[in-house]
Amino acid sequence: MASVAKCCTRIYRGFSSVVRDKITIRNGNIHKQPRRYLKTKEGKKADFGFLFDIDGVFVRGKKVLPQARDAIRLLVDEKGKFRHPVLFVTNAGNTLRQNKAEALSGWLDVEVITWSVMDNLKSF
Repeated sequence: MASVAKCCTRIYRGFSSVVRDKITIRNGNIHKQPRRYLKTKEGKKADFGFLFDIDGVFVRGKKVLPQARDAIRLLVDEKGKFRHPVLFVTNAGNTLRQNKAEALSGWLDVEVITWSVMDNLKSF
C-alpha cells in the first residue's frame, strides 16, 4: 500500500531537506527505506498548503488508514496545531461538514475545524 506521506522532491527556498531512514523487518528480512521531509528554516514562513482527499486516502469506510496518522503528525507542531494551511475534501455529501470534521479529529488525533472540510455540495 502506498504511503500517504509521499516524499517531496521539490525544495522551496527557505526550506531544507531532511532524510531519515525507516527500518522495518518483514519475514525476517531488514528493509531500509529513505524518507525525505521538509524542514522549515528559522524565521521563514511557508507559502504553500496541503489539500487531502479523505475518502479512500485517509479513511476507508470508517476505518482510518495508519499512514494517515503518520502523515498528519508530520504537519502538526508540538501543540497539535497545523503548521501550514490544510484542507480536507470529500465526495460524500451524506454527512455534514461539522460531523466530518469531528470524525477526522478523532481519527487523526488532531483538531480539524469545520471550515477546513470541503464536500461536493459546497462552493468557495
